[in-house]
Amino acid sequence: MKKTNLFLSLFIVFVMLISPSLYEVHALESENLLDYHENIINDMFFDLSSSDKVLKMPYNGYLFGQAKVVDAENPEIIYATYDSGTDKKSITVSQAKKDLLNNVKNNKYNIEPKGAGLPSQVMVLASGSSYRSNAFSGSGWRFGGYYIQAGSGTSGILQWKSYIDSGLVGDSGEAQQTLNYPGSPVGYPVYPGGYYNAHTKMNGWYKNLVYYTNDPKNGTYYTVECL
Repeated sequence: MKKTNLFLSLFIVFVMLISPSLYEVHALESENLLDYHENIINDMFFDLSSSDKVLKMPYNGYLFGQAKVVDAENPEIIYATYDSGTDKKSITVSQAKKDLLNNVKNNKYNIEPKGAGLPSQVMVLASGSSYRSNAFSGSGWRFGGYYIQAGSGTSGILQWKSYIDSGLVGDSGEAQQTLNYPGSPVGYPVYPGGYYNAHTKMNGWYKNLVYYTNDPKNGTYYTVECL
């Protein structure tokens, strides 16, 4: 009995000694994770100043500059026009960063809404305007909330970047093929740390493109700018 009590006492002391260490490791991991996401968020907005205005879109994500949203099947149907520089709902880049980091802290990402389906709307970006998506999550192929198109009179070049995980950029046919045959995806790959300049200006029209990613790591984002 004495040996049992001695063993139990030693075990309790051992647990008390290692518990702070385990807590410190967990805290350190959480701190490192926040630093990691903070760096990603800063990178997403690297080309904007902290006082620049961005507008949170109905499908979430942030618009900088001017854009209109039209129907994917009938572009004559215009749902809305936006200008982050004049819209009363716009917030500063500094506030947007804080909001995104708070989402990470609370493990509450604003998830891209379209998920496993193709978008029904097109965001048409004016020259110099850009869009930063919300986080992706879930399994299988996940698609952005909007097709993206360069506005009339622009260069037609859309610069795509992917953060945390890689993705593909493709037109509606390529996206549909990937959705129908998930084991044989088609599209142009975009990797973290790189970019893809898509030349979308055709003979008198501009091609719509969409971002999609397979089994994305939580917190995966993309950005696209009309150069």
